[in-house]
Amino acid sequence: MKEWLYRANEKVVKRLNTSYDESDHDYLIFWISRPSVLLEFLKRFIFLFLKIFIEAKAENFVETEPVDSKIVDSNVNEKPGIYISQGFFNFLLYRKTKLYIEEIPAVYKPLYNVDNFNKADFVFYDHPKPVVSIIIPVYNQLAHTLSCLKTISDNNTVNIEVIVVNDCSTDSTQLILQEISGIKLINNSTNLGFLENCNLAVKESNGEFICFLNNDTQVQIGWLEYLLKVFHDFPDAGGAGSMLIYPDLSLQEAGGLIWKDATGMNVGKFQDVYNPLYRFVRPVDYCSGASLLVRKEDFIKLGLFDPIFKPAYYEDTDLCFSLRSVLNKKIYYHPFSIVIHDEGLSSGTDLNQGVKHNQVLNHTKFKEKWQSVLENHPISEGHDLYKSITRFCGIKTVLVIDSYVPLYDKESGSNRIFCLLKIFKSLNYHVIFLPDDQQKESPYAETLQEMGIDVLYCIDKFQIPVITQLEQRIKDIDVAWICRPELNKKYGTFLKEAGIKTIYDTVDLHFIRLEREEKITGINKKWKKVKETEMLLCKKADKIIAITESDRNTLISNKIEPHKIFTVPNVHIYKNVERTFEERSGLLFIGSYVHTPNEDAVVWLCNEIMPLVWKELPFLKVTLLGSGVTEKVKSLESERVLV
Repeated sequence: MKEWLYRANEKVVKRLNTSYDESDHDYLIFWISRPSVLLEFLKRFIFLFLKIFIEAKAENFVETEPVDSKIVDSNVNEKPGIYISQGFFNFLLYRKTKLYIEEIPAVYKPLYNVDNFNKADFVFYDHPKPVVSIIIPVYNQLAHTLSCLKTISDNNTVNIEVIVVNDCSTDSTQLILQEISGIKLINNSTNLGFLENCNLAVKESNGEFICFLNNDTQVQIGWLEYLLKVFHDFPDAGGAGSMLIYPDLSLQEAGGLIWKDATGMNVGKFQDVYNPLYRFVRPVDYCSGASLLVRKEDFIKLGLFDPIFKPAYYEDTDLCFSLRSVLNKKIYYHPFSIVIHDEGLSSGTDLNQGVKHNQVLNHTKFKEKWQSVLENHPISEGHDLYKSITRFCGIKTVLVIDSYVPLYDKESGSNRIFCLLKIFKSLNYHVIFLPDDQQKESPYAETLQEMGIDVLYCIDKFQIPVITQLEQRIKDIDVAWICRPELNKKYGTFLKEAGIKTIYDTVDLHFIRLEREEKITGINKKWKKVKETEMLLCKKADKIIAITESDRNTLISNKIEPHKIFTVPNVHIYKNVERTFEERSGLLFIGSYVHTPNEDAVVWLCNEIMPLVWKELPFLKVTLLGSGVTEKVKSLESERVLV
């Protein structure tokens, strides 16, 4: 295995840009210290299936550079170095660290100035085995085509080939595009229309995947990576589509919905792009061919776009229906794949004339072809929008309520909830997660959203309280899993009155800890009142979750019905390690120190237990690992205690 170490600067980036040989590297190691170089690296060198290791100096990151993808880190001064393990499917920085690219819906750029055309503005490479073939049919509108190609060039990190089909344009499209190296230009002798252009280009393509893309689009950073990620995360994926937004950055489409009468609806049209309702991955009826990724093998297996829909309209919807009905696959909408689409530019908006009139004609053809399938679709009149757009998400809907979004790599309790959420998804449940603090903690909230979980939050950019969002979804919820007694008190009655079954996850029995603390300190902790509250909540709940068998037995001894109680412990997935037990040394304590029992435990460990151990093993070292380190914990640091 070869290793290559680069200290990344502008010269190195340019050298790799021209000399990179995929077969010559198993993985690369980079040390990057400037944000501009880092973003250039992300744009150019995170290739499919190639492991990338980046060492980044966080103190050098500046919020103002670059303007359209600000890198921010609230703990920047506390992190002199951040080690980021990167692979293709973890391409953005926030996937592995608190450091993340700030959420900006999109950056709409002025149309490319054709009069100032410079072929050096467009950088494409001739890959012998491209992962994705991007197919762009064009008819005139050269400025839009060049803007589209420029955003692909600027935001690409994948081995691609770009195929532009010039459908007898009457402007300077052919003259200009033939100057751009690295793209495959097909010039038609007769005008074929969108559908036949796509079918023609697919036959000339070499990619494993086909991405259909309109020329009146501007793709954003990560758009293609996220579409590909769908096929990695969801084995049943047949297609993946982007969030489409207007040039004014309002929402155009968050997946498509087809009603029983075969008419369509752009989900979320003109709505807020920050609305959590449109911010989680979900299966949909269809995704627009303005930005749609499919496997070439599947597309060919289905016989390409059905020619009955030529020249255009409903061919993308028909493809999505075929992928689902014929190949038993799903179409996924991914909200982090963002594409600006100047809707209507290509074919107009008047349904009574021009190419757009085919939308009316093809509606009838589509309805006749898929009549039996459409019988199971919802009707548009008086529809339940949430139920309609989540009907492919699971057999039942589970609401999970906890104090905050699970910080799964920081706390055992959060890791437990995170694992439970994954279990619920694996059992084909649709999951809504409500963090009581209403915060959208990154990257943890995004991780849940990519799993297909509807995460409710109230932030500066979207200020509707989570309780209001919950009310909008309440009639579609089957079961509520509520953590902690205080949250059961807050939400339990409201949910019960809505006819929802409730599961009370005790997390632990708080009165036991308070009773013990009172015995030790002599301070009145009112544990009897807490016990009374916890037992009352148990009696009201339909089911109860205990963390341990000991807690379960305690509940039974307090006259809680045994058949209502189930034990769901902490979850820790075993991982193989290279070193044997004999090759290791030291003790490790892991916990979140804002949780008082953990703080008490390490103080007791270091002040009471370890002095006895050190008499026998004086060189034994203790490492205190975890989040929320308090001053009391910091004071324990010594030559033999590492905090």
